[in-house]
Amino acid sequence: MLGGHPCDPAVRARMGYLPGELVLEGRDRAADYLRFLGRVRGGVPAARIEALAERFDADLSVPMRRLSKGNRQKIRR
Repeated sequence: MLGGHPCDPAVRARMGYLPGELVLEGRDRAADYLRFLGRVRGGVPAARIEALAERFDADLSVPMRRLSKGNRQKIRR
């Protein structure tokens, strides 16, 4: 739904929302979190997630709670 109206899946896949502070459970690894977000967005290939992680030098094997604020922002964006 967008403004109370049904939203085309293609439009929804291109939209996003990024809160100023995101409260995370912290036990999941960054990779798990990104796979979850990929599913929510309609399916993002694992290769795309890995390529972006490499580009931003983000260690996806670390639990989210152990990441610095800067690295959490890399993962969230």
